[in-house]
Amino acid sequence: MSIKTDGREWFHSISPDSLEEDLRLCSGQMQASGVLFEDSREVPFLPLPYVYSSEKHNELAKSFELLTRIVNRLPDLYTAEKAVRDYHALPQSLHGIMPPPPYRPAVYYCRYDFTFDAKGAPRIYEINTAGPAGVVFTHFQRLAFGMTKASRELSKILPVRHEDPFYSPRFFAKELIANASRFFGRRPEGIGLINSKYNTLNNELSLLEKDFREEKIPVVRGHVEDLSYRPDGTPMLHGIPFDAAYHKFYPRFNPEFEVPFSRTRAEVAPYIAALSSGKLFGVNSLTSFYGMESKGWLAFMSDPDNARFFSEAEKELIGKMVPYTRYLRRLSVAELEKISNNKDNFIIKKCIETRGTGIFTGKDMPQGEWDAKLKETFSSGEHVVQQFEPPEIFEYPGASPFRKGSTVYINHACYVIQETARGLITRISSKSVTNVGSGGMILPTVVSDPR
Repeated sequence: MSIKTDGREWFHSISPDSLEEDLRLCSGQMQASGVLFEDSREVPFLPLPYVYSSEKHNELAKSFELLTRIVNRLPDLYTAEKAVRDYHALPQSLHGIMPPPPYRPAVYYCRYDFTFDAKGAPRIYEINTAGPAGVVFTHFQRLAFGMTKASRELSKILPVRHEDPFYSPRFFAKELIANASRFFGRRPEGIGLINSKYNTLNNELSLLEKDFREEKIPVVRGHVEDLSYRPDGTPMLHGIPFDAAYHKFYPRFNPEFEVPFSRTRAEVAPYIAALSSGKLFGVNSLTSFYGMESKGWLAFMSDPDNARFFSEAEKELIGKMVPYTRYLRRLSVAELEKISNNKDNFIIKKCIETRGTGIFTGKDMPQGEWDAKLKETFSSGEHVVQQFEPPEIFEYPGASPFRKGSTVYINHACYVIQETARGLITRISSKSVTNVGSGGMILPTVVSDPR
């Protein structure tokens, strides 16, 4: 095998029988390690590695770090500029949540989903600034891959590998403790793993609870609505105080709720106050979790109407990395007609949604359905239209889990913590929208250089 000229290649030179054996091994490891979705399904892992050269890996890391600095300016811009607030028209339930917390960066932890254009440059189609779980699972996926025949075969060709930081044990727990310690000037009293009775996700919390306990720090897990508070505003659960938290709420909005993650503002007002005052170091900040999670920020960055908010260097970087994205409700009749007539080049997305839902791909829809969806989503005011950036396309070599010879699609994600790139993952699917929560699988990502 040789590394392609742009420094990347999918390695799949392994027999179908060996692949079947590797799949069974990895499935057992995922179940045993607790790498599971909400419904106890394992997070699917296919041990056919995607390889980056160290040069390509470092080039990507630098690009995403520079873009993250721009992203982290946006919450302050939203707070300071009425024009920015008017551009987005975010839901009423976000009022009181969007102002950034006293710690920076407000977007502590994020994942950029991207593909590559014909020249090998990354093109971002989504930013997850809520609470992406994947980095909690990477250590276990790397351990499983290391046991496989595919890993041993790869080692014969590329014997030297460079490990991304997020593959180390308890990586995310250690990072959160270290960064909270820097903020407070001391080690945190305790860690809260917090979700909601009413609008929540919790699939990685069990693994994180174990990791924090192994780091010898008090950890409590429960619902935000059940917390009590010390006189100084520090939250407590079961009488145990905590001043750092990883909260996992569902980023989807419920129009009947007064705040995005709970029924009434009164139930969670002390928690919001603790985050806003700096009594609680929360990951991710509510600003990040809800305000920045909107796909509308890709529209904001790529829309020439907002060019005045960015430097020339920032505009150049955005132009290279962010495809055409616009709020549908802001388009003219002529622009809508262009999108209607070129449906194969566009995709419609709900601004705040997850797990591959609320997505409509023009090339997969008859013209009549596409036009009807354009009309419907234009009226809703909750959707963006984006230039469709096609994933990499391959013919599948094995017999399982995809059909032999079938078309499969590959795309990628970069995790950034505290504005530093910490690792890359790769995903594969039989669908052009390669979401792991709806039919996709994780591939091991390897950084190595040829001999």
